[in-house]
Amino acid sequence: MLIGDHLKTFGWVLAQSKGSRSKLFWSAFFAGVSAILGVAPMVCVYFLAADFLGVGEIEPERVWGLMAVAVASVVLRFALYFAAMACSHICAFNVIYDLRASIATRLAALPLGFFEQRSSGEIEKIMTEDVENIELFIAHYFPDSVAAMALPLITALLLFWVDIPLTLASLAPLPLAFLMHLGMKRVYRKNVGAFHKNVEALNNAIVEYVRGMPVVKAFNQTAESFSRYKRALKRHTGIAEEWSSKASGFTSFFWVSLDLGLLVILPVGFLLLKSGGLSPAGFVLFMLLGPGIMEPLGRLIMVGGFLDRISEGVLRIQTIFTAKPLNDPQNGFTPKGHSIEFKNVTFAYDREPVLRDVSFALKEGTLNGFVGPSGAGKSTAARLIPRFWDISQGQILIEGLDIKQIPGRELMNKIGFVFQDVYLINDTVAENIRMGNQSATDDEVLAAAQSARAHGFISELPRGYQTVVGEGGAYLSGGEKQRISIARAFLKNAPILILDEATAFTDPLNENRIHEALNRLMQNRTVIMVAHRLPTVMHADQLLLFEGGKIKARGTHQEMLQDTLYSKLWNNCSLACDWKLAVGEAIDA
Repeated sequence: MLIGDHLKTFGWVLAQSKGSRSKLFWSAFFAGVSAILGVAPMVCVYFLAADFLGVGEIEPERVWGLMAVAVASVVLRFALYFAAMACSHICAFNVIYDLRASIATRLAALPLGFFEQRSSGEIEKIMTEDVENIELFIAHYFPDSVAAMALPLITALLLFWVDIPLTLASLAPLPLAFLMHLGMKRVYRKNVGAFHKNVEALNNAIVEYVRGMPVVKAFNQTAESFSRYKRALKRHTGIAEEWSSKASGFTSFFWVSLDLGLLVILPVGFLLLKSGGLSPAGFVLFMLLGPGIMEPLGRLIMVGGFLDRISEGVLRIQTIFTAKPLNDPQNGFTPKGHSIEFKNVTFAYDREPVLRDVSFALKEGTLNGFVGPSGAGKSTAARLIPRFWDISQGQILIEGLDIKQIPGRELMNKIGFVFQDVYLINDTVAENIRMGNQSATDDEVLAAAQSARAHGFISELPRGYQTVVGEGGAYLSGGEKQRISIARAFLKNAPILILDEATAFTDPLNENRIHEALNRLMQNRTVIMVAHRLPTVMHADQLLLFEGGKIKARGTHQEMLQDTLYSKLWNNCSLACDWKLAVGEAIDA
């Protein structure tokens, strides 16, 4: 990576610290002064050597005075370094807090299409590793880089003041170190892209492996036999080994070259000392400072390498901030009613349309069923109403208002959801229900749970409403999680309700309870119910039959039975409902 790219990355990181920039400035100042004070004891030794070797006698007061200066500089150096690290860490923690909050806010504003194009491992890597690398740079590498620049600069100026030829000689290994650094950079550029891409794949495989643990155990699988994880792990090892093997020679010679100064200083210094071009005290100073003049340059190179590393992360973070969010009108309109209309709506996730020229109207306060075979577009149509994505063509209207003219917060307040896949946060039952309305009181949460037929099982939990449900609701059954989701919808009390396969995977007992809760929830609302199981929507005011992204038929259940596809779906559903295991025949077989 070029110096210009380093400066661009550094400028972006610096821009993130705008709220704590004064602390960053003081961190740099304290680190620089601390580094300069590190030279002070050597200078004191230089003056003592000059006095002793020049005059042959040193006054005790002179010795004690220089010792006091040396001790004071050491104490002050460590005090300033502590202050520098304290300031940089405070700044770093503020930056990662603000950055993570900004990323989370931005992610909430992006359409769902953004997440479908990226894996959970990629986003997790951005939120954790990439952000933490920025914290590491600000907290540690920034003050160290300032010190690494200040120390060789003040050392070089001091040595140039004592003797220019020997100073130049002590810098002789610098070209070799630079060449080795270029070799390291070349290897880095060839491998870093594949490395980061595979880290994302590895993260995805780990997440999938952990989430799929019940299946892994049920089929007696292991991490070794879980092929995706195994492939990603092997590739990660292969990339790391190749990187290390190609870079090890350059890296070894680089660090060795930084220690070659003494091999040059000794012969050149003795020659200058013999010719009278260098004083004995000056030779002592070079012996003390000369070998170390290159060491801070090594630290600077490490900082540059770390900038390369975080630059990749900065680019990934910037993809979130540069991704186009849904246009949210600042001064939009609020619909007075809750009827819904699709006008010639076409929508595609990528290139191939999922919905094609779809038009229909849903009257306020009616129950509407979206039915059809898998992949027909019914769930997609339902999820376009809350504007999870922007449509390609046409209009979606609520009471005659285009949803693009309704502010996002206002639109979401109008719509309640009960999805097939319920996700609960790793918090208490009460807080999971309260997601429907963050300002709800405990009494309102209780009332919502009772309306959702959830109060009974919640009361039997170890701590009732204060029971932590585990990640994703791991400690609850599917039916229990679904009823908590319905309680959320009760608490939100939105006039439009979308039910997407809300009873798809529940057992008969839970299904009856969920239906009781849903029947109460649907009263006096405009309801869209997406269903594969047609009996759940047979009493709907209107059924819309989707096929191939289009509306094939519409009407009541009795009217729809005249349609060949609907009739076939109904018969198949009836056969499935009447299906039973012929135990006797199975035994005879």
